[in-house]
Amino acid sequence: MNVFNRQGLYYFTPDGRVYADPTDFTDAGLAAVGPQSRGAFEVNGAEMTVKWDQGAPETHPYKSDPTGFEWNGSFVGIGPFADAKQLVGTFEGHNDAVTVDANSTAVYRTLVFQPDGTFTRDNYAAIHLDSRPSTGADPGAAPGTVADGSASSQQAGHWSLDGWFLTLTDAQGTIRALAFPLDQDDKTDKLNRFRFNSTTYRAAGS
Repeated sequence: MNVFNRQGLYYFTPDGRVYADPTDFTDAGLAAVGPQSRGAFEVNGAEMTVKWDQGAPETHPYKSDPTGFEWNGSFVGIGPFADAKQLVGTFEGHNDAVTVDANSTAVYRTLVFQPDGTFTRDNYAAIHLDSRPSTGADPGAAPGTVADGSASSQQAGHWSLDGWFLTLTDAQGTIRALAFPLDQDDKTDKLNRFRFNSTTYRAAGS
């Protein structure tokens, strides 16, 4: 299976198809990928062209190596977890951090996986809003305000790993999504980073 990570998941099939961020690798999962995120690819010498089912085709220089390839960015080959024990530990992640002018929002998550199949999850969100007029604005403009806010929550439940899929079940329901390691210590096999449900998690303290 030719699966690569580049700020998202890309699945290249042996018959020349490519899918960006599929939810799974079944026929139904691949069919659900939007036409702007699926297409046909072809490598011609030092170039690769992707003809998306919707949108303009893309052609860029192509160069492969043992870890992946370069094509409009770096694509790194990935695979599923070798053992569920790799996930035991505490991991921190955030996938939403947006700043527009003086306003910002951020969402952080912590996952703690226990060897007995239980887990805890902490969520923290923060927001900063600044409506004060910028320098040079109309002197008659309203003075504006500055506001900060935050919220947090915690869930506990059970986790399981089945091939490419990590499942979390708690009182809020069940989340089942693709999960895969991104980086681990070659000497100890300790997991440093992994991707799950569109969020990259890093081992606490790493």
